Amino acid sequence: MRERFNGIYYGWLMVAVLTVANFTQVGEFNPVLAVFIRPFGEDFGWSRAEVSLGITLGSIGGGLIGPIMGPLIDRYGSRAVLVIFQVVFGSCLLSLALLNGTLWHFLVAYSLGRMVVQGGTQLAIQVAIANWFVRRRGRAMGISIIGTRGGQAVLPAVVAAITQAAGWRWAWVLLGGMVWIFAIVPTVLFVRRRPEDLGLLPDGARPAPAATAAVDRPAVSAPAAIAEDTWTLKEATRTRSLWLLGAASSFTYFVGAGVNLHLYPYLTDRGLVAGDAILASSAFFTVSGGAAIAWGMFLDRMALRHALAAVLALAAVSMVVLMGTDSLPRALGFALFYGAAFGGTQTIISVMWATYYGRRHVGAISGAMLPMQLLTNAMGPYFGGWSYDTTGGYMLAFSVFGVASAVGSVCAMLAGAPQRRVAPVSG
Repeated sequence: MRERFNGIYYGWLMVAVLTVANFTQVGEFNPVLAVFIRPFGEDFGWSRAEVSLGITLGSIGGGLIGPIMGPLIDRYGSRAVLVIFQVVFGSCLLSLALLNGTLWHFLVAYSLGRMVVQGGTQLAIQVAIANWFVRRRGRAMGISIIGTRGGQAVLPAVVAAITQAAGWRWAWVLLGGMVWIFAIVPTVLFVRRRPEDLGLLPDGARPAPAATAAVDRPAVSAPAAIAEDTWTLKEATRTRSLWLLGAASSFTYFVGAGVNLHLYPYLTDRGLVAGDAILASSAFFTVSGGAAIAWGMFLDRMALRHALAAVLALAAVSMVVLMGTDSLPRALGFALFYGAAFGGTQTIISVMWATYYGRRHVGAISGAMLPMQLLTNAMGPYFGGWSYDTTGGYMLAFSVFGVASAVGSVCAMLAGAPQRRVAPVSG
């Protein structure tokens, strides 16, 4: 296997495959659905809260299956989960091209597709990369997230163009077809469980005497990286760090999901023409794509909790900028600020459980935290839609998002390295 790729560490091929898989997942992400909000309202009379409900139901479903999928991924690897769930996901996207105005059809198809992405494929991708990398984990995860951010930057504009030229139904055909062509086949061919299964070591390291790696900071040498401290799910739940990081990450899910869905309609409501709103949205995700790699490199050198606190604080400031946005230059300013923050959140959240608790049970630990994260993820879009339908605007929602980001930053700062409980010695 190593000779086949001319000495290049197989883990980097995995990253390339999973980066493309991340790109195809964006078909169920909020910025893409945002482009369909107006056409659905015009064709079917659906309100923004009703459309947002698809995200809410899908996120709740993902949270419910996450604790089940995590241990299964740890035991059997990511490939089987990715293939099965990508087939379901691609089928759901294609079915949306057949919508006839029945809301339940949209809610079932969209929420099912989102459920398998949030509770299965994203978790499987994170676990796969966490298993193949330790010392370069942040960098590898940041590169893979370029697929997500690239999709969020490109696909809304593509969907909008197809909708204008041929109708929104053909946009769903494109989104579903990409999953079948670019995600499923490469996953079958190239995704593997752990480097040890191929006689390799994480990061492509060569066997060497093991040492103990630091927990709150990534290891600085290959031998140290291999000897990560290993926590079981039961042990991890007894640490304060797990719950503080869980709370901080949940705030990012709440804010990110709400902003991503409602940014495009908000900008058009504030007077930007559709083309400028798409440009600002694409700029936001382009910046966040570059930031994902940058934060990934920072994570190879700095404490994870400091990075998470920083991106959440920047997100809080960004909400203030967003509320004052009423022109393209200001929208691009928001894209710069929030893109830098948002680019770091998924990279940091994707590596934090393996960084703090080791890679052996990372699927179980990540899956156990998904209900908390995805419940808030479900609440964000619906809260934004409810805020608009109730108050006629988004100022209430964006104010709450700013406060939530600030509180999350504090939680992250308080989340030091986990400490094992030591039983008292009697005598």
